[in-house]
Amino acid sequence: MSQNENYMGPEGGDRQNVPPGGQAGYYYQSPPPPPQGWFFQNGQWYNQPYAPDGTCLVAEDRNMAMLAYLLLLLTGFIGPLILYFAKRDESRFVAFHALQAVYFRLVCTVLALVTCGISMLVLLIFAIITAAKASEGKWEKYWLAGDWAMKSVMRQPTQR
Repeated sequence: MSQNENYMGPEGGDRQNVPPGGQAGYYYQSPPPPPQGWFFQNGQWYNQPYAPDGTCLVAEDRNMAMLAYLLLLLTGFIGPLILYFAKRDESRFVAFHALQAVYFRLVCTVLALVTCGISMLVLLIFAIITAAKASEGKWEKYWLAGDWAMKSVMRQPTQR
C-alpha cells in the first residue's frame, strides 16, 4: 500500500493534496498568500509598489502608463488627459506618464507650428519608445515635458 492510499484528507479520502514524498496523515497546504499590497518581482517580495531601483511592480499601472502613450498617438492629448484625471489619485506612476504624454504633445504641437511638421515624426518615435519603457515599469522622461510632469505629479497625494 502506498502513502497516498493511507492519506486522509479533510473529507477522509482526498489524496490529491499529498506532496511528492509526503507522509500519510499529513495535510499539505500551500503557503499563505502575502498581505494585500505586497508585490513579487525577481524572486523577492516587496511591500510597496516600487522596487528599490524605482521600477513599478504593479502590472496594471505599467499597462495603463503604456496606454497613455498609445492614446497619445490615437487621440492626441485628449486620451492621456482623460487617463490622467481617472488615475491621478490612485497611481503616481500612471499619472506621471499620462501627464508627460499631454505635456509632450503640447510641446510637439508648438514645435510643429514652428518647424512645419517635422516634430510630429519625433513625437511618433518618442511615444513608441516611452510606451515600451512604461510597459517595463520605468520612469522614462521626455526631454522637455518629463521634468514638468514629474514636478506636477509629485505634489499631489496618491494611493501608490
